[in-house]
Amino acid sequence: MDPILKLKHTIDALFGLGVSKHLPKQIEIFFSKRTGRIREVYHKQKLLCTLRIDGGLAITPYFAQILMKSKKFK
Repeated sequence: MDPILKLKHTIDALFGLGVSKHLPKQIEIFFSKRTGRIREVYHKQKLLCTLRIDGGLAITPYFAQILMKSKKFK
């Protein structure tokens, strides 16, 4: 599965359908060398979030401000 699509599905599942539309277009995704899973997501060299082992997201205050632009953000 495309990593950006996987990230968008995770954001929508956790914070409400349609919230992922506010995800910045130019993001950098770093993967775990050992498992190959998504580890960290950056935008303009600022950390947006890290994906947790249990499937959740640990978001930064910077990313929370971006997501709060959506009225569907929970």
